[in-house]
Amino acid sequence: MLQVAKRIVRFSSKSLLNNWSRHARIELKQTQCNFVKNQKFHTVTAIRQKESERDFLTRNTDPDTFGPPTLTETYEDLTEPGDIEEQERSNYQPSRYQQLSIKQYANIIKNHIRNKRIKEAIDVLEIRMIKEDRVKPENYIYNLLIGACGRLGYTKKAFQLYNRMKQRGLKVTGGTYTALFNACATSFWPEDGLLKANHLRDIMLQKGYEPNVTNYNAMIKAYGRCGDIMTAFQLVDEMREKKLNIDVITMNFLLQSCISDKKYGFRHALLLWHKMRNKKLIPDAFSFNLLLRCVRDCGLGDLETTESVIKQILADSLGENQKLLNDPQRSDPENIENSSSTEVSKDIEHQSTAPNLISRSPHLGSLVALGEVKKAEDRLLLLGGMTGFLEEMHTCNVTPDIKTFTELLEVIPSTVAAEKHLLRLMKQENVMSDIDFFNILIKKRSMRFDYAGAKDVLPMIHSAKLLPDIVTYGVMALGCQTQPEAEELLMVMKNNAIRLNSAILGAMLRQGCSKFNFKYIMYILDLSEWEQVKPNEQFVNHLLEFDKKCTVWMKRGTPYKEIRYFSRDFKYFQRKLVEWKKKQGLENKSREEILKQFRVNPYKQFRENQPEGFEEEKNPKMRHEKKLMRELKELRV
Repeated sequence: MLQVAKRIVRFSSKSLLNNWSRHARIELKQTQCNFVKNQKFHTVTAIRQKESERDFLTRNTDPDTFGPPTLTETYEDLTEPGDIEEQERSNYQPSRYQQLSIKQYANIIKNHIRNKRIKEAIDVLEIRMIKEDRVKPENYIYNLLIGACGRLGYTKKAFQLYNRMKQRGLKVTGGTYTALFNACATSFWPEDGLLKANHLRDIMLQKGYEPNVTNYNAMIKAYGRCGDIMTAFQLVDEMREKKLNIDVITMNFLLQSCISDKKYGFRHALLLWHKMRNKKLIPDAFSFNLLLRCVRDCGLGDLETTESVIKQILADSLGENQKLLNDPQRSDPENIENSSSTEVSKDIEHQSTAPNLISRSPHLGSLVALGEVKKAEDRLLLLGGMTGFLEEMHTCNVTPDIKTFTELLEVIPSTVAAEKHLLRLMKQENVMSDIDFFNILIKKRSMRFDYAGAKDVLPMIHSAKLLPDIVTYGVMALGCQTQPEAEELLMVMKNNAIRLNSAILGAMLRQGCSKFNFKYIMYILDLSEWEQVKPNEQFVNHLLEFDKKCTVWMKRGTPYKEIRYFSRDFKYFQRKLVEWKKKQGLENKSREEILKQFRVNPYKQFRENQPEGFEEEKNPKMRHEKKLMRELKELRV
């Protein structure tokens, strides 16, 4: 009993302590609440002095009011400018009849791509489908846009679409890799394209993707155009190890790789050409056009290596012909045809004095030394000249087209006789000229200072029932040596509704600087301001180079004695140049800073909407239909 009594005392003492602490906490809370109530009372009395009792009661009992009345007055408007539109868009649900199918979206995108409206095509995916209609796109839509960006050289956007495609969990197909490698091949910066191609190839290896023939062709194209020829040829070896089909298309992409090597490309092309013939691959028209491009842009390299390569080609061809002659299966029609062709080629070898290194029986003819081969016309002679080249095309059952003759025009000797001979060959082949062919002919004659011959091309354009384009007026501007000639060309352009651009101004400025016609140069600067034409980087470079050259001549003396009043005219030009720089905002800037200001980002054209009214002219199908309707209208009349 005593122990029980002790426990009761202990429990009662603990309960008393707990009750005392509880009462202390309650009193502390009451004092805090009274303090807050006093503060609120003072604020409420201040508000009641300004407002009526009804307003206060309505505001105090409003369930949408947050916080005390003073805070609600401070934060009356919490809406931002885009909140209403965001709310409307989130609440908007398109009806079943308003929704488009993936095929309809794809047709809209194809229409924009066909008319070169790349920004509008991308907006269909990024704005209309994803943001407005909230439609989940498929990989087919992404492949369409990646392919379009790749064909136009918009490499950055192509890889952005590829990354977003992976983020959405869409399947990456072989067509996606092909389009991405095409984007690397057409990049405006080959170094950047090569880095992206290496990164993409690493991704394919990490994922264990096995490329097909189309993927390999796109990879060869990308590495070849970006300057990595060794990797391009290694990819062909990899195709042969995997027993994939190596056809003429693959060889054509290798020829494109040879074109990127300006020093040794022609020698590589000769070796590749005979390798293709030894593999029994018949070249097509594209192969011959690429070979002409190698003739125009590439060189032979060092003479010793080139001579050894040519000796190897001659030895291999003789060995191949000897095998055909010693073949016991002469009854085969294909062998009979090959043997007869070799016999004919041997007869030509004995009769002809012109070298030909692309025939089935290559020979050097009466060539004295390879050191004499320096120009493009000399390299064409190694292929048999114009006549021998066209005969080789007929041997391979290939019909030359207008592209072939356009490439030939750029590599033939720069004489009127050679140009007339080429025109006769075009007539024999029944090939119709286009406006690009005549534009190159005008440029070729203007570059050799045959301005009268360049003007004679205009009647040829009209006789071919063609119309001059903006490029025609650009190459005609190369012949404007004086201000009256430039004014005459501008009048013709105005009558034909052709607007002046920076390329035409640059061609005029080039002639003025070469002739040291200060009056003509200052007229071009004024013309740029009158017509509101923004100069390009090439225009400004011509202007700064001319100023630098004249400054040096003022110190050392001009070598041209026939230029009169040089110092006086140069002072006028310097004043005009200072005024022009001030108007353009180029004061106190270095040469690099000035050129950088006029340097245009090539991606800028893809980030702007296309002007309306030019779609029909850019679409060949629409242009053909427009021409057909005009002819039908004339027939009715």
